[in-house]
Amino acid sequence: MGWKDLAKAAKAGLEWADQKRVELQAYEQATTERAAAAQVQAETERRERLAMQATGQVRLRLTGGEEGTLDRALPVTVDERPGGPSYDDGPAPLDWLLVRVESTDPVPFGSTTLTELSLAVPAYAGPGRYDLVDLMRRGEAGELGWWEVLDIYLAPAVEASDTTWYPDLTAGAAWIEVGDGEVTLDLPMQSAVSAVRLTGTVRWAG
Repeated sequence: MGWKDLAKAAKAGLEWADQKRVELQAYEQATTERAAAAQVQAETERRERLAMQATGQVRLRLTGGEEGTLDRALPVTVDERPGGPSYDDGPAPLDWLLVRVESTDPVPFGSTTLTELSLAVPAYAGPGRYDLVDLMRRGEAGELGWWEVLDIYLAPAVEASDTTWYPDLTAGAAWIEVGDGEVTLDLPMQSAVSAVRLTGTVRWAG
């Protein structure tokens, strides 16, 4: 192969590489645009859902790494989820009560904000006080179905981040009490940034 042939091959290789680079850039741009559009659509649907959601009265207090109180009406959803039958010799799946507080935009909460509060009561069996520390111990011991604390969280922003708090069941008493149309809570919580204690009541209509 002569030098002219080598030059032609090199040129063709560069043209192919340039074409692939352009195609890759176009693909990455289209992917970014689709992700942005999906995020906008999800946020629009979330706002529409919350606009139709019944509200409840939310009274909360934060102490520790962040300080503040909150007392206002916010959208509240309440969901009882049966665990279903057990198909082995282990503990039956747990029944759950899920209570979720949401806001279309972050609302002031002392030195922080609140966009979403999720409260989950494992082994739910009606009104009463649920000791999360004891329930975790029993789950680890195999006395009841295993459960995680990740369904319980306080999120300052719409997207989960290092500032989202989850229960710290090694930091003392942690409980949720279910009453008539309300839950009362006392939860030590930890994020990647700070530790807080969250107390208060969420009451919903009906």
